[in-house]
Amino acid sequence: MQNPATAGFIVRKLYKYFVNETIDDDICNHLAKNFQNDYDIGRLVYNIFRSSWFYDEKNVGTRIKSPIELLVNLQRTIPIQTADPYAPLFVEKILGQVLFFPPNVAGWKGGKEWIDSSSLMFRVSLPGFIFNQADVNVQAKEDPDEIERKMMHEDVPEPQKERKPSKLDATPDWTAYINAFKDVKDENLYDVIS
Repeated sequence: MQNPATAGFIVRKLYKYFVNETIDDDICNHLAKNFQNDYDIGRLVYNIFRSSWFYDEKNVGTRIKSPIELLVNLQRTIPIQTADPYAPLFVEKILGQVLFFPPNVAGWKGGKEWIDSSSLMFRVSLPGFIFNQADVNVQAKEDPDEIERKMMHEDVPEPQKERKPSKLDATPDWTAYINAFKDVKDENLYDVIS
């Protein structure tokens, strides 16, 4: 912990996760110097979130949600029940993050790794698949371990088995969403929602 590189490593990890994938060395070096005094994570996070540069235009809206964060956010906004209990698992596989099944001990890389040509289009289309019960013509990605197990004719663990629903037969509960705006006047509704 006496090595300045330790504080710098932790600060850069937090900066990359919470602020921007492109590291600002001047800011991180300043944060690391203060952090090395007592290694108080709470104070470090407080300093990051309370700083003026945290809200700079170059840092706002740069963080890409992981597939699980995206799905949980969607579920919290408009609770959804799916007819097929494996449908959420299928969506996780398409987006590249099956909960509790990381690709290795380091976990998922995150950031821009969540986005490629197929997953980006699926992210954009996901609300339509759910709320319009549209046909899903997307193939879930196979991880290298799963491909190897199939080649070796080994059993694939239950959560990894291929289940491809043709539709995301989902029933949204609009009550919670509507109740969030029940006290908003009609003329202010657009500003509040956006």
